[in-house]
Amino acid sequence: GEVNADGEHPRVLLTTYTRVLADSLKSHMDALNPVYPNATYTGAPGLWISGIDQLVVSVVREASRSDRAQATRSVLGVPMRKVRPLTARIEDQLWADAIAFDEAGLDSSICNQTFLSQEFESVVLANGITEEREYLRVARSGRGTPLNRTDRKAIWAIFEKFIRGMAAEGQVTWQAHAAIGAELLKNRFEATGERMFDHVLIDEAQDFHAGHWRFLRQLVSEGPNDVFLAEDAHQRIYGQPYVLSRFGISTRGRASKRLTLNYRTTRETLDYAVRILDGTWIDAEGEEDSTRGYRSARSGPTPILRRFESELDEIEGVAELISGLLDRDPGARIGVLARTTSLVKRATNGLNEHGLEVGASSRGASDDAPVQVMTMHSAKGMEFTHVVLIGVGSDALPQEWQYHGLAETEREGALQRERALLYVAASRARDQLIITTHGDPSELLPRS
Repeated sequence: GEVNADGEHPRVLLTTYTRVLADSLKSHMDALNPVYPNATYTGAPGLWISGIDQLVVSVVREASRSDRAQATRSVLGVPMRKVRPLTARIEDQLWADAIAFDEAGLDSSICNQTFLSQEFESVVLANGITEEREYLRVARSGRGTPLNRTDRKAIWAIFEKFIRGMAAEGQVTWQAHAAIGAELLKNRFEATGERMFDHVLIDEAQDFHAGHWRFLRQLVSEGPNDVFLAEDAHQRIYGQPYVLSRFGISTRGRASKRLTLNYRTTRETLDYAVRILDGTWIDAEGEEDSTRGYRSARSGPTPILRRFESELDEIEGVAELISGLLDRDPGARIGVLARTTSLVKRATNGLNEHGLEVGASSRGASDDAPVQVMTMHSAKGMEFTHVVLIGVGSDALPQEWQYHGLAETEREGALQRERALLYVAASRARDQLIITTHGDPSELLPRS
């Protein structure tokens, strides 16, 4: 690789949304170029590959207690010497406690955890707001549900209760955790003039949240080739869309390329997966990301939809399908993808009972078993020769309970993430896609 004026390789970060994907990138790099300059520690010359949250955790953990207190005061308005990410259970409880604090009688469509947590991330954290007066006058970019001044005052009171709850626990949301990491990096740069990296490469950029973008901006100075990102808005299964210019990351006017040739899937599977998508998908420049021109150089069988009378029948049918596939192609690598972890467990047990060698994990492929059972979320970035989407019924996708009581904008956003998830899962298939269900198929599946 290239070296700088000091005879050293530049400091390059290759990062993505999850540790599983980062590990996959590392294995691909090892296979493609076993002698690439591998950084020996974070910020050393060479290429450092890491999940983004893994890197944030190390930055926050390695900071001094006084530096953390200063950073949390800047991000949340309260000093915290002890900081770690919230567990899902405690976060839910803190939001419930804060919402119960509402004395203004806010409408239930906005006084719920989904709306408030998104508002907290995309308005408060994204804009560095720590006081009510700032929140009352800030432009709520990208937020479709309008709020009047009375609403904002009531919501800010809930946010203050939530922040106090986090401070008491010594835990913060993952989004706030990344924003605190960004503040630590900013303070370090102001004190030393040093950034951690020279260049940052980002994969799966559509899933990064506001805290991540604040953190990434502070990792590298603005300049030529500072940030390179690869994204597909249609695969946004986490978080909210952001125009990156609001975080000081410039994309307009820079060299960019829209990729339309799919090397993984067949044209039959690609056509089926694309027809799952609906609505408008916004990219990092704030423009609509179209599927126009998507194509594949390969052909294969048309995706199959199989319906069964019960879940037990469905799992037995999937076992028979897989046995047939392995008989015809002993080298097949089959992914069985489910919407929930509970279905992953039931499907794993059922397939094992039918004599199949199965590896199961909710976080990605767990071993070299020919059949891997995992959630659709965990399959992000992976590929299999054959994919079975199991349990794709009308009661499972979309999950209606997630939308109960939401305002229209938030409901549409949640539904779009469900479409993206199904699209991601379907497009993991290299050679063949099979969809199974008991009862009526999901409304998100193509009708023909």
